[in-house]
Amino acid sequence: MSEKIVQKGDRNLALVNSSVSIIEESAELQRFLSEGRLIEAAALFQRMMKAASAQHPVFPHWRYDLKMDESGKVIIGHVPANQEVAESHPFKINIKFDMPEKYRNFPSMNELLLHSYGKQEEIELDVISFKAWIGEEIITDDQSSDAHSIKINIKPQEFPKPLPMKLYMLDNSFTLDYLEVGVTEIYNNTVTLENHAQRNVKMRIQFRINLIDKSSGFSIKIAPEYYYDVEANLLLLQFMKSCRDGSRFVLKVLNKGTNLFVSREFSLDVDIPEDIDNKIECLHDLYKMEEHYKVKFLLKEVITEDDQEKLTILKLVAEDKPLEGTYDWFDCKFSDRQTIENTIAAYENQPNGLLMVVSEYNHRVSVLGAEVLFEEVKREISNAIPNDIEKLRKKVSLMEDGESINIRFIPATEENKIVERYVFRSIACED
Repeated sequence: MSEKIVQKGDRNLALVNSSVSIIEESAELQRFLSEGRLIEAAALFQRMMKAASAQHPVFPHWRYDLKMDESGKVIIGHVPANQEVAESHPFKINIKFDMPEKYRNFPSMNELLLHSYGKQEEIELDVISFKAWIGEEIITDDQSSDAHSIKINIKPQEFPKPLPMKLYMLDNSFTLDYLEVGVTEIYNNTVTLENHAQRNVKMRIQFRINLIDKSSGFSIKIAPEYYYDVEANLLLLQFMKSCRDGSRFVLKVLNKGTNLFVSREFSLDVDIPEDIDNKIECLHDLYKMEEHYKVKFLLKEVITEDDQEKLTILKLVAEDKPLEGTYDWFDCKFSDRQTIENTIAAYENQPNGLLMVVSEYNHRVSVLGAEVLFEEVKREISNAIPNDIEKLRKKVSLMEDGESINIRFIPATEENKIVERYVFRSIACED
């Protein structure tokens, strides 16, 4: 298909009549996409974009740049061929606008721009007239009307990217080794720095520094997704304890090795728990157990007695210590007649009982959202004896093949000691 050139006026402005071609190419693009011919579609779309950008009034010095934002709005920009062209054919605009009511409290446009930057908020203005030209060529000359409104959005320059920092106490009682801290707001002469954009971090910090009176504020809290995390709660309590003990903290820029902030005397606006030392010790024990068993606990508002018993088991085993206690009775189930008869015979002439060793395999301990698998639990039970040997004999005599009998053992003397040893060689998945 041949292009049609129309000569217009005595300035010999050549207009390439390519609209028909673009419409046909658009239909062809849709056909490629519907047929799944994605490579051809991409190549054609690239040619269409190149052709559209070449329709710029001062092409080849400048060209159109067509983009689409996240909301689907098409944005048309003007791009110079190079820096030399940008200087020889500069882009200039003249705008008359009406200040919206919400901005009229600002004493000047400069104050509004500072507010926009500090809050990272776009400014939207109602344009009365808009005129733009490149070099001497007018490329836009538009007037706003009831049927045709023009708005302009001024996007503030973004804050500098966050810097890698470290927060620590001068007495080394508390440390956050890596934080990505950056400016998030400048308002009322106060600069706010936070690490809230950082991902996979357990602690959120915020600094507020007044540029006029040099006063400052600081807050630290657990990130919402780690509210029940053991380490996160431990870190928060360690920070509170360090503050209670009068330690000063430092915010250090890692890649420069300089201190951005060193605290002076300050006070917390929350009450420090009276039993904070006990809480820290408990959380530290839980953290060590997480490391040992390679699991993650989920804290609860209330730790039950059953939870505490299971945690005691895990703690002692992690410390390679047996569990020692006493027993009043315990039950064992037997399904083999010969084994039961041998057991009865062993105890007949042992009025003080015997040391029994009972093993349980693949024992699981589930607590605080985690499950630990023990390969074996070996129980050593002192001075155990069947509760009623004569009754047991009668049960055995009536026992049928495949039947199981439960035997209750009791301590034969006051020495009723029981020792449990857990063998941990594998772990189960977390809940």
